[in-house]
Amino acid sequence: MTRALTARITFSLRRIAPAAAIVVMCALPALRGSDSQPPAVPIFSGTTAGADRRPLISDDDMNALYDLGRQFFEDYAPGQIKEHYEFMSREEWTAAITQFQQTLESGSFEEIASLEPKAKRTLDALRAKPEMSEYTDWFAERLELIESAKDAISPGQPPALVPAPKQPAPFTLPPITLAPKPFYQTPPPNNAIPYYNLCHKRVSNRAKPKNADLLAPLLKIIFATENIPVEFVWLAEVESSFNPLAKSPVGARGLYQLMPATARALGLSTAPEDERIYAVKNARAAARLLGMLYKRFNSWPLALAAYNAGEGRVAVALKKTPGAKTYADIAAKLPAETRLYVPQVLATLVIRENVPLEKFVDDLPPIPAIKFPLAG
Repeated sequence: MTRALTARITFSLRRIAPAAAIVVMCALPALRGSDSQPPAVPIFSGTTAGADRRPLISDDDMNALYDLGRQFFEDYAPGQIKEHYEFMSREEWTAAITQFQQTLESGSFEEIASLEPKAKRTLDALRAKPEMSEYTDWFAERLELIESAKDAISPGQPPALVPAPKQPAPFTLPPITLAPKPFYQTPPPNNAIPYYNLCHKRVSNRAKPKNADLLAPLLKIIFATENIPVEFVWLAEVESSFNPLAKSPVGARGLYQLMPATARALGLSTAPEDERIYAVKNARAAARLLGMLYKRFNSWPLALAAYNAGEGRVAVALKKTPGAKTYADIAAKLPAETRLYVPQVLATLVIRENVPLEKFVDDLPPIPAIKFPLAG
């Protein structure tokens, strides 16, 4: 395609409906045309939480996403585009989604961050189509991880591991206030959770999901019944933005994004009725899964890593790392997505419930003792 034609197409796209323009521009690099084109660039993706990862996607979900992109192309693409391009085939679409998913699961921070422009356009397109609302909240949380990856590689960011201070800071009396300072305002220095401070900053500037205050009290009762710290109900913010109907293109569903096989193993039915969409049942299954993972690894950060990446992957990383006992010992060997997922969940728990990180992480560096000078 010549530069002149590209310019005319870009001008034409600005004149059509904004949401349609977003989808067409997002799909443009993946369309097949008469000119030599780069490999198809994926538009949608999915990841698996709560089970070992599988790159499978249901035919229904794949068809729904494919039809959305194709319909936008047919309805809104200018004639100049249609003259030179045709929309990708279903096989090419499947390959593109798989590529996107593999980048999230196995790519570097740089590769994940490179997904941001298209991920933003995709999210805008999903929000423009009410019938795709089940995917919107799930995709919004994936975009949060993508943006965290971008922050992690941005110049001027603090190192992944924040060393504990060797000497205590000079003691000064704090100003007297009527209310105690919340724990979340100053995250403690930590060597145990790489990228925690980065995620803490991002979550602290983010509003709670709209359903959180309504659902959290009920979910806390369920988690308490399963002997799981009630703060973990906020895992739903990271997984689904507290949307009981949230759905990922790879088949995970509900508040805590349970895969079909995982849900069935935990006693939920997925057909003919999908019980994962019921908040209480989904939460109880997720709490039980977290309990099993904690019992196996005896560490909440490792349990969260297993919830996201699969317990098999975490177990192998521990086995292949001599002397490894903590999450920090194996973090570098986990997928980049998981290395951002764990600190994001912990930061969300700390901020939403105003509790110290030490409640969930046993191997934080000790807080330096403060010596008061003697009067005299």
